[in-house]
Amino acid sequence: MPGSWGAESPSTTKTHEDHERDIEAEKENPQLRLVEDILQRLSELNEKREIAEEKANRLTKKVINMEHRLSYHMALASKAKELAEENLVLREQLDDAQSHIFSRYKIRFPDYDALIEQIQDWVQKLMNPWLEDCDDDARAFLTHAKRRIVDADRFKRILRKYPDLMNGLDFPEADEDIIISVILRYLHVRAFQSLLYDAIPRSVQTISFIENHMRASVEPKRDVNSLPASVGGELHPMPRLTDSLMRLDCKNVLQNRKGFNLRKLYPPPSEEDLYHNLHSVCTVVPALGMRHVGQGNALKSPIVIRKQQILVAWG
Repeated sequence: MPGSWGAESPSTTKTHEDHERDIEAEKENPQLRLVEDILQRLSELNEKREIAEEKANRLTKKVINMEHRLSYHMALASKAKELAEENLVLREQLDDAQSHIFSRYKIRFPDYDALIEQIQDWVQKLMNPWLEDCDDDARAFLTHAKRRIVDADRFKRILRKYPDLMNGLDFPEADEDIIISVILRYLHVRAFQSLLYDAIPRSVQTISFIENHMRASVEPKRDVNSLPASVGGELHPMPRLTDSLMRLDCKNVLQNRKGFNLRKLYPPPSEEDLYHNLHSVCTVVPALGMRHVGQGNALKSPIVIRKQQILVAWG
């Protein structure tokens, strides 16, 4: 009967064919899952391969770049070595040229002596009229100094600037030597020891004016309200004249400017005798030296063109 409970519905009743299809599907499902797993792993491997290829490409570019840099640095090193060798050769050629130039360059020592002799002759001719009659010429000299008070004050300031010249005023017949010393010291300051020669006085004065003002502006000002403080230091003994006698050209004013040589004195004086009986009058001719630049810009020993000439009193 269609309405009875024991009858089976056609929609819920599986046929034999359906059952077989289910069995076959259950057999095929593991294979499908295996295929899907394999495909997924292949996809992952492809992605990893692409990433690895990209990294390999980047590394290849870096290696190529490093090879270019290495070749560039190797070329620079080779060029630097080549330049160093060339520089060494040029330095040797320069040293040879300097040595050749200095060997052909002769220092004209007599020129400085001739300059001093000409100054001495000029001063002697200038001073002779004043020194012929000491009394009359002294009054005439004072009268002349009063008329040119500015020049007299300037000359007085120059003498006070050098203590040895002030000391020389106490010795007789040292007037010409003092005038010669003043002229030679002026030449040393203005010519031999100056960096700027006075060829254009106005320009030199302008540069000196600017330099002095720059120093005054840059140097820190003193603190007016600062507390006084004591400054400690070491005491250094003053060099003695006897220690420098062998390096000086000494003339004895008590023996008509005769050369004073400590080695020729007999019997040799003691240190006490020299200390009490040897007196320094003044420096007449400042020392003049020259230094050559040798190979490799090395400074050679200085050459003494003329020793310092001083007047001494001994006897």
